[in-house]
Amino acid sequence: MKNPGIFPTLIGNERIRDILGRDILSGRAGHAFILEGPPGSGKHTAALAAAAAFSCTGDTDERFPCGRCAVCRKIREGVSPDVYFVRRDKDHATVGVDAIRTLREDLWSAPNENTKKIYCIEEAEKLTPSAQNALLLSLEEPPPYAVFFLLTTDSSALLETVRSRAPIFRMQSFTAPEVAEYLCAESRFAALERSDPEWFAEACAACGGALGEAKRLLARSSSDGARYHALRQDAVRAVSLLFRTDSAECAQLLLSLPKEREAVLTLLSLMMLALRDLAVRKKCPDLPVQFSFAEGQNTPAGGVGLTRITAAFRRVFSAYDRIRANAGIFPTMTDLFLHTHESKGMAGVR
Repeated sequence: MKNPGIFPTLIGNERIRDILGRDILSGRAGHAFILEGPPGSGKHTAALAAAAAFSCTGDTDERFPCGRCAVCRKIREGVSPDVYFVRRDKDHATVGVDAIRTLREDLWSAPNENTKKIYCIEEAEKLTPSAQNALLLSLEEPPPYAVFFLLTTDSSALLETVRSRAPIFRMQSFTAPEVAEYLCAESRFAALERSDPEWFAEACAACGGALGEAKRLLARSSSDGARYHALRQDAVRAVSLLFRTDSAECAQLLLSLPKEREAVLTLLSLMMLALRDLAVRKKCPDLPVQFSFAEGQNTPAGGVGLTRITAAFRRVFSAYDRIRANAGIFPTMTDLFLHTHESKGMAGVR
């Protein structure tokens, strides 16, 4: 056999190609894998490429999987009866044991069409301990045709017993220039780069090195894009206020908070990213960051130490956790800033 292009739909990620792709090609692949990375980093692309590779029936001399046979087409189009997804219900914060019990009921049914049945567990970090223990039984002694992909943003949230039964592949993170280069290979994004270069460049930086996230940002309508841009600016302003005594500006910021819970959670997530970038600049100034703290922007890039940055991150994370658990938005955000500022001057805020 010639040396084919392994996982041609997956950009970069040479380690996954070299290890997982070649193991499947040679018949040496295991039955469980953990794919770790932020949203939009290519976890689904990698899992579906591997799913197709396990059962591809086409000519793989040039491409593996071939992308043209019935197996590849059905998996790509999301209609394969042998690819099973476990997804968190939107109304639930976790993936419970019932979802894994349903998977186990399906597990011992032979594949319908392919040589392998693929089980993709999304947001695996949100599996409850009881769900992970139930899954462990299947990971330990699966039928020979079963293959599991656990897709997660944080593999450390998985039980050690689960992690020990599946190699962890970390999705590659790209620099902003690399993201821009890959995006501009597609005509629709090249056109966006020409028509709105400022927003294009911001999306390439804001995506955190995840191509899919950059595409998601750029796919927003112009109004959504403007709103996200405003939230990023508010995040920089809010981070600055965590380190400056300016009660009047804090009050103004609190009064201008978005009313929607999801928007506030996005703002807090962006604040955590901005704080992380400040810490990165302290220790590794040459590493890429998602926020640019320009001179004269009243930001704490030069005058605040790592200890204060870390403490601020913890406070913002605590506020995020509380609001996600349905705490009141305004009291929680007020409490966040009152850790730094005296209540004097805030009495007029309602």
